[in-house]
Amino acid sequence: MNRFLSLLVLLSTVTSAFAAKDFSEKKECPSIINGAGSTLLGQFVNHNGGPTFNDSFMVQATQNFSVGTDNEPKLAYNGVNPATGSAFDQDSSAGVRETLANITLFGGTDVFPTAAQDPNNRLLTFPVAVAGIAIAYNLPPNTPQVDFSATVLAQIFSGQVAFWSDLNKPGQPVLPHTAIKVITRADASGSTNDFTTFLNRATGGLWTLFGNGDNSNLTGGFSINEWINAFPPHNGLGVRFAPQATGTTDVLTELASTPGAIAYVGYNNLILSPAFINRTITFGLVNGIAPSPATFTAALSSLKTIPANLHLDTINSPAPAYPIANPTNLVVRSCLQTSCEVRELREFLYYLATIGQDTAVNAGLGALTTPILAQYIKNLSLLRTIEGCVDERVQQCCFTTPNHHHCDKHR
Repeated sequence: MNRFLSLLVLLSTVTSAFAAKDFSEKKECPSIINGAGSTLLGQFVNHNGGPTFNDSFMVQATQNFSVGTDNEPKLAYNGVNPATGSAFDQDSSAGVRETLANITLFGGTDVFPTAAQDPNNRLLTFPVAVAGIAIAYNLPPNTPQVDFSATVLAQIFSGQVAFWSDLNKPGQPVLPHTAIKVITRADASGSTNDFTTFLNRATGGLWTLFGNGDNSNLTGGFSINEWINAFPPHNGLGVRFAPQATGTTDVLTELASTPGAIAYVGYNNLILSPAFINRTITFGLVNGIAPSPATFTAALSSLKTIPANLHLDTINSPAPAYPIANPTNLVVRSCLQTSCEVRELREFLYYLATIGQDTAVNAGLGALTTPILAQYIKNLSLLRTIEGCVDERVQQCCFTTPNHHHCDKHR
């Protein structure tokens, strides 16, 4: 907890501000704080949904957060969509979409919302940890660890390398003559966005497919056919996709059952998967750097300025940072229906910025740095009720709830 000592005064001020407001109207409090979105965030936020691996961190987190009377809300992430009766989509675009639609109180996303997704600036972004994308593969346990350059990854994921032995170099450990099977996400994934953005930035133009750093994979620029067609049909490589393209869990399942396979996947999900624990799959280095919570946080330390809106981008940060690491975020509507929603979301976000940081590291995520935490705590005051923000942000609030009585005098 040493990294939080410099924030004690600021945090106590925020805590006092929470206590100063009377939130006794329990009848309007939500029984569930409901969220949906990125599977990278699933391990960090929930034990009722998301990835099906060991969720011991969030079991503790939800117990701690929900301690109290029967009126205290419970936490749910990637559970059942009340609008459809089926499970939420588990990807970053769903996190933004369902929050904007007022179906969930918060959304998980690995990339911050774009102007196209949120043209009225209704969402606030809170980075809660740094997630790294590991390059995972299925080779025999005695295979030497592979150190991938950005160029080699671009060649593999665009179908230009057919066998692991093609990566062998004189004087280095020998990789087997096994066909490479590429597994990708086929949905609008934040993991895909971060990985392909890295390839675009780090290869000097070698990577010519999607992924140009503008989050286009989440806003219509992603076409799975573009990826399929990139693989030459004559090399016998083909391309394998996660069944139904529903997220990280399916990628890991396919990876574990396919010898010679390679995939990009959240490090925090990978290290908790049974196939990693029993050494069926492992991960490589990227530009000589191993993925770890420490090398993920190092990416934040490379930032020269911290924007007030906390739209942070750390893809392709220099050593000692792991280069495929980027904050994973919660997005919330700045203008909420009730004071209870404001209170519960503030307390939840405050929890993630304090106790949650140490437990995030144990879950395989990188902790936030002190300058980012300071801006994060400051931004909690931007969460308001409709009554609290209507005079200041009338246009936004009326867009959110067009039939609200406050809107009449401003039409």
